[in-house]
Amino acid sequence: MKNLPKIVLVDDTIGKEGAALVAVAKSVKTASDPDAGTPPVTDTVRYHEADDVMDVVTKRKTDPSPTLTAKQSQLSAIVRRSYGKVMAYVAGVSNDVAVANGNIEAGRQVFLRCGFTQKKTPDLHPRGFEIVDQGPTWYHLRVKSVGKRAAYAWKCGISDDNNTPPTPDKLSPVMITLECDVIITNCKKGANYGFQFASILPATHTSETNTNLPEMAKQATLNTTNKAGKPTFALGQEPLQWSDFIFSQTT
Repeated sequence: MKNLPKIVLVDDTIGKEGAALVAVAKSVKTASDPDAGTPPVTDTVRYHEADDVMDVVTKRKTDPSPTLTAKQSQLSAIVRRSYGKVMAYVAGVSNDVAVANGNIEAGRQVFLRCGFTQKKTPDLHPRGFEIVDQGPTWYHLRVKSVGKRAAYAWKCGISDDNNTPPTPDKLSPVMITLECDVIITNCKKGANYGFQFASILPATHTSETNTNLPEMAKQATLNTTNKAGKPTFALGQEPLQWSDFIFSQTT
């Protein structure tokens, strides 16, 4: 069985007060869900708790008394607690479904149906390669800098799963930047993508280029040169030292 990444959900009640908290509480739906239909707090109960908060929010518009303020705080705490119980339940069910199907996407569909989002923990690579953020059709990738004069090559492609690199025919053209992060757009919704990068140092690279991450510099491509110090390439050989793939599915 594959080692699947653990699904961790976002607590969207954090930092939310009043009407915003109520909206979050009511955005979650578990009733009749084929997998997550028996939460510790039902939708009916949670929605009623949210309505209690909203009633006080409305009253405080004309009566911002300490009594009502304290009551809103008390009722809000009840909503947060119920939301947290349901979130933990849905996360558990989502992970169970993913394991049962051997596919993280199966678990992902559970929490999406219920109105939750997944926590975006950085997908760190041993070489400092990570997915900073993503949306339905885009990704923001970043690597640690290997020096002031470095360039970075990027490529990506649709993969079957998180253990299988994209086949060569599915890889994008190589994209080159002088920055150590890039935003890639025009991705397909719901597709699983694999990403690679390669960093390139000039043939004249020395300690004076101020490489501040020696381990990263060791993994960078340093062009070979002739006796005159001119970069040389041998046809038929891959000139870049590519990283391993990291993977993520578009939301």
